Amino acid sequence: MRRAIRDLAKLPKKDAKRIVDKIKQYARAPDELANNVTEMIGEDGKRLRVGNYRILFDEDDRVVTVLRVRKRDEAYRD
Repeated sequence: MRRAIRDLAKLPKKDAKRIVDKIKQYARAPDELANNVTEMIGEDGKRLRVGNYRILFDEDDRVVTVLRVRKRDEAYRD
């Protein structure tokens, strides 16, 4: 989660706000963004697509834990 906070801090404020808003929207109503969320292949977790950014996260019954926020071309490298 610390990495995700650092990732967000490096982004332009406009993009960071949009990403945070989408995360909140997904947490409230996952069905609304179901077409933008996929299970990760070969790794645990899911991916939420927001424009050119990918939010990598885990979720259980009530908690969405954001792991990383990366640009699309960097999202799957570590």
